[in-house]
Amino acid sequence: MTGKTVLKQISLAFLSNFSNIAPGMAIGFSAVAIPALRQLTTAQISWFASIASLATPLGCLCSGPIADRFGRRNAIRAVNVCALIGWLIIGAAFYSPAQQYGLLLAGRFVTGVAAGLCGSPASVYMAEVASVELRSVFTTWVSLFYAIGIFIVYLLGLIFKD
Repeated sequence: MTGKTVLKQISLAFLSNFSNIAPGMAIGFSAVAIPALRQLTTAQISWFASIASLATPLGCLCSGPIADRFGRRNAIRAVNVCALIGWLIIGAAFYSPAQQYGLLLAGRFVTGVAAGLCGSPASVYMAEVASVELRSVFTTWVSLFYAIGIFIVYLLGLIFKD
């Protein structure tokens, strides 16, 4: 295997798994956002924290059929679109105090669906395009990039805690 081939596979692995960062951020987001949501009741905070995890199985159930019908790369794009929409809804909650709680729940639900969608397309894609020697390494990168997303949101929470 040549260096050029390895570099191409590493590039594909980064590109296909980069979409797992935003769903990872969605899972860690509630931990850093809850202290800023003092105006919510305990029950509302509980729903805010858990709704993404409740939505994740829906994304998991849709992930395989989407990848089979539209292809692995389009399934990866669907993760990006879903995560972007969810984060935009969460961002809109900041500018709409009257609808803040509903928007936060909707955004967390959509990002939870993205978290479920991200599980298989990138790993299946890498299993299909990677060489036998590197396949096992690249198929584990889904979890790595997901964890990087959680780490990034915790780091941002530390930096912007005030």
